[in-house]
Amino acid sequence: MNLFSLIDANKFLDKQFIISASEVNQLLIDKQITLEELLFALLQPVSGLAIPPISNFYVGAIGVGDSGNIYIGVNMEFPDVPLNFSIHAEQFVVVNAFLHGEQAIKKLAVNAAPCGHCRQFLSELNGCDDIMFWFGKTREPKYLRDYLPERFGPEDLGCTDLLLKSIPPQKLSFTHEANDILEIRSNDFIFQSAVEAALGLAKRSYAPYTKSYAGAAVISLRRQFGAGAVIESAAYNPTLSPIHTAIIDLKIRYHSSIKGSDDNNSSNSLMKEPMTQAADTFQQNSTSSSDSCCLTKSNMFRNRNNATLDLSEICEIVLLELRDAPVKYSSVARALQATSMPNVVVTTLFLE
Repeated sequence: MNLFSLIDANKFLDKQFIISASEVNQLLIDKQITLEELLFALLQPVSGLAIPPISNFYVGAIGVGDSGNIYIGVNMEFPDVPLNFSIHAEQFVVVNAFLHGEQAIKKLAVNAAPCGHCRQFLSELNGCDDIMFWFGKTREPKYLRDYLPERFGPEDLGCTDLLLKSIPPQKLSFTHEANDILEIRSNDFIFQSAVEAALGLAKRSYAPYTKSYAGAAVISLRRQFGAGAVIESAAYNPTLSPIHTAIIDLKIRYHSSIKGSDDNNSSNSLMKEPMTQAADTFQQNSTSSSDSCCLTKSNMFRNRNNATLDLSEICEIVLLELRDAPVKYSSVARALQATSMPNVVVTTLFLE
């Protein structure tokens, strides 16, 4: 059954990487398909939204929240910076759910098996042992214990307030020095809006291991912004800095126009091309449910210009962090300045 022919994926995936619970339920009723069938039908088109200019390996992830909302995630790679700045599709989904206030993920489908990095990251989730996973061609659901047995996780460090769990926000406010900066730029509406969003997210930081609560905003040349907060991992290395999560937010908000071009400019439509190609590929290859969901440069985007998110389009990074925190993220901003973003302005607003 060609499920994609039943679904206008462009309609649901345009602009925002989320499908509301009401839209999902109506779609299942109208098309008489199951939720699992919907997830598998969307995997290839979602994968086409990935930005992997280095590996050319397109990964799409789809999570179903406790609310019934569907959250979309893709992998993102950035030339001229260290590989550990890359964002994995599974991380993207989790951040997407976090930004939308989701309290748990119940199901997760990915078009390729997750790396160990992501399996570790997923162990931070509230109710992670109850999440149903589908990876690659697998149609039978599995659980995290199947993919990460005998794991090291939050419980080993005494963490009980898990990621996405509803917990009271931190009581954070700006220092006098930070308020002076805000006063100087009081007429900059975009800056003020970005800072307000970043502060709200900093208060919701997932930093149970270091208490280094932090937020960030990235502002593009088109005066668009994304905001984020730190999301720590018990294993430390899979931790996402607030700059990472802010870039994810920018992608979620403005993925169709992230290049800073006019609506009719080809670089604006470049972000939409993979969806069309993914639809064509799915329709050609969906005669069997066992077809691979995995997209690579060779079988998916041959002879096509690859969509990229150019970090040089970001003109300012605003960091919100505690002055005396054991972990600070200004080093991430400095690394970006030294590589792909030499002209970016970094503004640090200390919290207390």
